[in-house]
Amino acid sequence: MVRAWVLVECEIGQIASATRELEKLDGVIQADATLGSYDTFLCVEKPDVEAIGNFVTDKVQAIRGVKRTTTCLSVKLG
Repeated sequence: MVRAWVLVECEIGQIASATRELEKLDGVIQADATLGSYDTFLCVEKPDVEAIGNFVTDKVQAIRGVKRTTTCLSVKLG
């Protein structure tokens, strides 16, 4: 499995509703609304990098209120 953190910027007034919808998506381990440059952090697990990319473009970016995403692949060291 591949894990990634997806940093989500939302439209004004859409953070709570977008986060609630994002946390329902298959493969989302954690969805937290945040303060700062990003509005929501998602921790996602999928079988491979291609599945992560498809998930972000097909599912995350399709959620109403999601404006922009940044995907950070997670690597276990050691």
